[in-house]
Amino acid sequence: MEINVNDVVTVLEAVGDSWPAAIVLVTLVGGFVAVRALPRLKDITESLQVLRHEMAPNSGKTVRDAVDRIEDKLGTHIDEDKAWKGQVEDLLTRGE
Repeated sequence: MEINVNDVVTVLEAVGDSWPAAIVLVTLVGGFVAVRALPRLKDITESLQVLRHEMAPNSGKTVRDAVDRIEDKLGTHIDEDKAWKGQVEDLLTRGE
């Protein structure tokens, strides 16, 4: 069932100044939106659970574990690079 702007205007004109009818209308619209959103919310919840699993270190197969391995290797390379630069500087300054 599709609701367009003309349908909403027609309902609002029918409600008029009647507060009880307006409250019923708002409740129905809210319920309609909630019922339509429930399946999508379930999908979103399942997706978030998968993401949470991937962001936690566990058996070495998650994204988090891969990032940690890359970080460790990169840190090792950075340390080796600093040591190499230090050795080069020592060799260059000894010659002076």
